[in-house]
Amino acid sequence: KKLFGDLKNPPQAPVRPALTPIKWHASNKAKIVSDPENTSTMLNIYLGMEKDEPEITWPALSKEKLAEVIGELFSGRLNDYTVDPKSPIGSGNISLSGSFFRGYKTTLLSAFVKNNPQEAVNIMIAEFLRAKKFGFTQPELDRVKKTMLKDYEELLAEKDKTESASHVAEYIQHFLAKDPIPGIEAEKNFIDNFLKDLTLEQVNKSIAAFNINAPAFVLLNATEAQKNSITADGLLTALEKAKNQSVTAYTEKKISGDLLSEMPVAGSILKTEENVLKSLEFDNRSIRAYSNKNYYRYSKLTIP
Repeated sequence: KKLFGDLKNPPQAPVRPALTPIKWHASNKAKIVSDPENTSTMLNIYLGMEKDEPEITWPALSKEKLAEVIGELFSGRLNDYTVDPKSPIGSGNISLSGSFFRGYKTTLLSAFVKNNPQEAVNIMIAEFLRAKKFGFTQPELDRVKKTMLKDYEELLAEKDKTESASHVAEYIQHFLAKDPIPGIEAEKNFIDNFLKDLTLEQVNKSIAAFNINAPAFVLLNATEAQKNSITADGLLTALEKAKNQSVTAYTEKKISGDLLSEMPVAGSILKTEENVLKSLEFDNRSIRAYSNKNYYRYSKLTIP
């Protein structure tokens, strides 16, 4: 208000149009596109679409942050595939409130595909089904809460160092999409209370209510090398097969509390000599040690 409050529209300014009405298709659709300049293959599965009617209220912000928490929970599980060299996906993300056209939202499952798009579809749907049927675990939720709290603490601590461009981007989103901008102090206080009151039951109930059979649009944005690895019909077949698969409950991978499975036996000093080292020389990539003894007069250690 201080900087822009006195700005007014010019006379006879055009009326800002209402959102363009968009009708979602009633059945599953798929499309494969490619570009010679693509360096990676991206899989996007859009499950349904609905109008996004933003409300600048604290309850509305609670719904938004709940969707963010669920997205982080999915990311934690999909990270297991990221570190597996045999996985067909390099990374993945699932959002229950993904941005779409302005004024609309969708549930979005996305992944970078290394190879085998059919298996990539299967993995993404499997993780969604697993969470829907069995839910997440308390340790998973606790980790996400801890990370979010730390992130907001850092944002608050760095508030005076935030670049103006970030604030301008928030103002634009507030104007175009009515995204709330309460300020970092108020939002940090809100997050503290929101995460304290958020229960695992609330999270899992929200996921369980989702309709996995909503009409889907599967988009594969492929590299030249992968554009012919599957057809649009093949993507739809993979989607239907994935939705009918059986899944088991998620289990935490046990991580050893010890760095080594067996502690090494301590060594012992076999021999001690004094006044052996004459001098040391250093340069950018090596260390030279000179000794008084003929058998160890010069030694060079090269640093990679």
